[in-house]
Amino acid sequence: MSSVLFDADFLTLLFHPTAQPPNDPATGKPVEFAQKRIASLIEELHKEGVRIVIPTPALAEFLVIVGDGGSDYLARIDRSSQFEVAPYDERAAVETAVALKAAISAGDKRSGLANTPWQKLKLDRQIVAIAKSRGIRVIYSTDHDVAILARQSGIEMRHVADLPIPEDDMPLLRGLEPES
Repeated sequence: MSSVLFDADFLTLLFHPTAQPPNDPATGKPVEFAQKRIASLIEELHKEGVRIVIPTPALAEFLVIVGDGGSDYLARIDRSSQFEVAPYDERAAVETAVALKAAISAGDKRSGLANTPWQKLKLDRQIVAIAKSRGIRVIYSTDHDVAILARQSGIEMRHVADLPIPEDDMPLLRGLEPES
């Protein structure tokens, strides 16, 4: 069974109805239909039998965001065969070490992320290492730093803005195109 990885932002948009959509990196404006795009993605992944891996560092961040409802969300995740919570384990630690050693050897232990706080960079490296150690080829995230680290590790990164707008919502957008 193939797998993809979701970060805290994708989990929040999927499960938390009042979540604010992220900004589209191309336009700087909030992504339209963000939650519907993710819901459509979930449906597509389910049809294809793709498992969604949730790395424990992202799960912790998600639980902070959702607050008191955390146990309800955990129960939903645990009941679903489509989700797998993946710990930061020995395999992931080895992947983190390999990536950090490569960055140090290249003369930039921050991997080009000089303005990122060191603690955040370490957690983002853990998320990417969990994906790499499990052979995951696609990370779904809205985090610019995760995107950079994923690309450096040979993992594809998809932002919610990259997801297609569900066909049901296309009529809402028709007629809004600029006139030629």
